[in-house]
Formats: sequence, structure tokens, C-alpha cells
Amino acid sequence: MDADEIVVRRVLAGDKPAFGELIDRHRGEALRLARRIVPASHEAEDVVQEALLQAFLSLDRLRAPDRFCGWLLGIVVNLARSRRRRPVAYSLDDLAGGRPINDPALLDPMPSPEVVQESLELHRLVDAAVAALPAEQRAAVQLHYVEGLKLWEIASLLGAPLGTIKARLHRARAQLRQALVETMVATAPAPVEMEGTMVEVTLEDVVVRVPKNEPASWLAEEKDYKLGWMRVLLLRERGGDRVLPIWVGAPEGDTIALRLAGLETARPMPWTLIGRLFGVGGMALEKVAVTSLRDNLFLGSLWVRAEGGIHEIDARPSDAIALALDHSSPIFVAEEVFQSPQAHMLRAGDELPGLEIVQQRSVREGKAEPEPVEKEWRSFRSLPRHENKYIRPRVG
Repeated sequence: MDADEIVVRRVLAGDKPAFGELIDRHRGEALRLARRIVPASHEAEDVVQEALLQAFLSLDRLRAPDRFCGWLLGIVVNLARSRRRRPVAYSLDDLAGGRPINDPALLDPMPSPEVVQESLELHRLVDAAVAALPAEQRAAVQLHYVEGLKLWEIASLLGAPLGTIKARLHRARAQLRQALVETMVATAPAPVEMEGTMVEVTLEDVVVRVPKNEPASWLAEEKDYKLGWMRVLLLRERGGDRVLPIWVGAPEGDTIALRLAGLETARPMPWTLIGRLFGVGGMALEKVAVTSLRDNLFLGSLWVRAEGGIHEIDARPSDAIALALDHSSPIFVAEEVFQSPQAHMLRAGDELPGLEIVQQRSVREGKAEPEPVEKEWRSFRSLPRHENKYIRPRVG
């Protein structure tokens, strides 16, 4: 089978039917992504059809033929978001339940193909382990660990004795433990020694961009939403005054802020699900780290103990930090990240003025759009919280 790059070049050279190979190869992935954004299956089908047509007509604009899949998924995201924009309001519980929502406070407005691909890979890892279970075990795991139903509720729903449900979950946990360990061992790079090159940090705050002269609340519904599209995580070195800001999307930042505030959504978020699977697989999160900064993109890792060994796994820093907060695991930052000229280093006590300097410089250099109203950086803790029955104090 030819690689994507070769097939793209064949199409551009005049072999138009070869585009069918790309459709066969990536349509399923594109459809799965579209279904996570638009509310109906037939709309997802329409989005993918339109995305494939646009990709075919503008294929000559693809600068990196080897990255066709990420490029196509980016087109899917843009088309799906355009189709999804209509006056429908959903709650935070919709997001936690896996249904598409129309709340800009909880969606990344411009996901890059790289971010899309990382998210798909994360879902693939979890879905593959559960999908490999026998049907009866898979149903029990889905209802108990994902949907949060109690054992007696599952027994009633599936029409099986309570003891049978317990046995299915026991066998499923054993199989999941083995499958997850094998997957992580196969994909993890060799463990690296952190001592001497890493600095332990604490997550001091999550900062948001808000109108300076208008009231705004945290976690507001769409009609009341006035916050910026990004959040900034402030990582402060232990025993020092250096503070590393990391820009993340609103969904990730708000989820991490919920943890800092001792709150959670009524339905499990992806990080909560992964943490539960750690428990099912008998694994423990030893530590997490922001390991490098390349082309203005932060990279991170998890160190997971499983089967008597420790395995390093690549992760987005926002995912790693959310998991660390859930598991009370230490967070580190590589010293080279602190020293990187790309890092906008701040000083403890001057974080907000420092972020404002970065913001204004980005506008002057054309890296950020001028804001229609005057805004400022504020801690999420300083904002009134929008009352929402689907947010509750964290349990455990």
C-alpha cells in the first residue's frame, strides 16, 4: 500500500481515481471525528462528504503531502463547527456525557490538525482496550466505569443476576490490565532519568481573559459567555519565584480549574475515565512533566508504574497536569524549558502584568488579533461562578 504522500502525488500528476484510496483510508476516521461535533449522524455524513470534496478540489494547496490525514481532519473540524453553529444551548453535563454541545466556553475554537490527531489517538488507546473485551464484559464496563451506574442498576438493565455482573467486571478488569500494560510497553519510549534536569513545580492558578469594564462569570452559558478562548496555566517552581505560563484551550483549562476549585462535572471527563482505567489495570501515576518546548509547542510525559516497571508515555501537558491533580502526583518542568527563549517566563507576584505585556506584544507583532473591547487577565477564582446544577463538589 502506497503511503499518503505517494498517493497525493499520483493524484496531482493526473491519476484522479487514486484519490479513492485516500477516501477508503481516512473516511472512517473523519466520520468518527465529525460525529463528535455535529448532533446527528446524517449531518456527520454530509460534513465528511463535503470535506472530501473540498480536499480533492484544493489538493494542490496541500504543502505537506505526507500529512494529508491531519489536513483532512482540520477541514472536517471547520465544516462541522460551521454546521453546528445554531441557537441550541446545552449544559456541562452534555459534554461529560459525550453529546455535542454549543458552548464556546467548552470548545477549542480553532483546533489544529495536530491537536485533532492527538485527541483521536488518546481516544483510540482507551476505546481499543475496551472494544477488545467480549460483548457482555464490554457492556458491563461501559455502564459501570463510563456511565457510572451501580451494579444493581446494571443487573436490572441487562437482565442478569448481580453475581453475574460482578463476575463479568472481575474478568474484564483482568483483561483490561493486561491489554493496557501491553499497549503502553509497546508504545512507550525508554524511561529517562529526571533528577538533575527537572524542576518540581506547583500549579498556582488558571488565568482567563475577561472584559475590563463588563461583568463576566466563569463557566457561563453561551448567551452570557464573555471570556477569551484560551486559558493560561501558571506553573511555579517549588522554592523559587520563576513561573512558567502554558496556554491551553478553554475546555482543558476549565476542567483543570474545576479541580483546583474542588469541583467536578456530574459525568466523568476523559481524564477521569483514564484515571479509572489506571485503577482497573492496577497501574499508578508516578509523576508527570513538561519535557520540552519546540516550535512554540509544549510537550509532556507521564511516568506510569505497571507490572513492576515504570514506563514513560507521551502526553499533552494539559492532559498530564489534569491527571496529576486527580492522582496527587508531582509535576515537573525540564530546566531547558525554563531556559528556552520561546518561554514567556514570569515572576511570582507579577504574573498578570507579565501576561499583559506578552498579550500586547503579540498584538503588535500580528500574532494575536486586536480585541474589540478592552480586556485583562484575571484568576478564575476572582470571577463569579455561573450557577450550574451539573457542577458539584468533588467526591474523593
